[in-house]
Amino acid sequence: MKKKILLFVIGLLAFLAVPSGSVFAAEEIQQGTVNKENRYLGEIVLLSKNSFTIMTSKDGEVVFSIDKSTHFVTLGFRRTNYEKLRIGSKVIVVAKQDDDGGLYAQKVVLLPDKFVPGKWMSVRKRGTVASIDTANDLITLDTVKDGEVSFKVTDETKIKGKAESLEQIEVGWIAVVLGEETENGDTVAHLILAIDHLRNRRIFGQVLDVNEEGKTFSLKTRNQKVLEIQVTDETMFQSMDGNVENFQDLDGDEFVMVIAEPKISGKLEAIAVFGLDVDEIRKVDLRLKGKIEQVADDSLSVTTKAGNEYTFVISNETQVFGISGQIKELSDLDVGEKIFVGVITQDDGSMLARLIFISQ
Repeated sequence: MKKKILLFVIGLLAFLAVPSGSVFAAEEIQQGTVNKENRYLGEIVLLSKNSFTIMTSKDGEVVFSIDKSTHFVTLGFRRTNYEKLRIGSKVIVVAKQDDDGGLYAQKVVLLPDKFVPGKWMSVRKRGTVASIDTANDLITLDTVKDGEVSFKVTDETKIKGKAESLEQIEVGWIAVVLGEETENGDTVAHLILAIDHLRNRRIFGQVLDVNEEGKTFSLKTRNQKVLEIQVTDETMFQSMDGNVENFQDLDGDEFVMVIAEPKISGKLEAIAVFGLDVDEIRKVDLRLKGKIEQVADDSLSVTTKAGNEYTFVISNETQVFGISGQIKELSDLDVGEKIFVGVITQDDGSMLARLIFISQ
């Protein structure tokens, strides 16, 4: 499972950007339109150079345009391409409306030929792996709602993510299992998506409310969502101006960056809370994400995912922050690291890397 479980948010659910704690309902996915965010399930009936058509049970034929930005993957998250699609292929399509009022395919998941939603997804569980019984071919999940739930693993079970077999899955990992109950009372797993951890989330926003008794605060993000953040005794607090050094310093109007660990329950637990100087953030002229290609005493070269290379000035004004929000030195930057860079234009026209966040 790669993603966006939950930015490593759980397997297929993450890739399709399903919110934490939710799973497709089988009855919805059978109807064609999976939900209001324009996800479609269907069978390909027509392929052309820049578009394809699928047949859904609810919406009938639906046409999608594609381009070089369309992502194609298999259910196991192996990259694939448009040429692998065939008439009769079953797919899930994540789409948005294009400028002409049609549908543009952002993501396409190629499903197994034997995929049957009502069968594969009649039982859907997410939880922490409680036990692995290789002798009896069983995997048991500790789920939030239903406690421990066991699944029978067969030769037909597909295992994806960080493992390719039942033996490779470890107790304590996170897993999503899709399956069905058989006539003899067993619950058989058709698909297991397993990962060793949920990827930490980096969240920017403004503190709205602080609950000192419950050690939580609500955070309004840049896209106007409100998230509840849980604080623990291990949560680290820092800030640019020194005004946020502990939980009690939050009073409900600060702008912060939170490094949060997603929990299987859907909660977000803060690893670090970093108070931001919003005026400094607003001064940034350019923001980009890329990989460090070269670091010198006074310059930094970064290559973006699109292959564009930028060289920025670095100086004693450059502030560097680690994965967990801790303050770092310029000497801590290494070639190959992935970073976010906030850049300002100086009077002489040069571009100064004002803020650097190490993302990996």
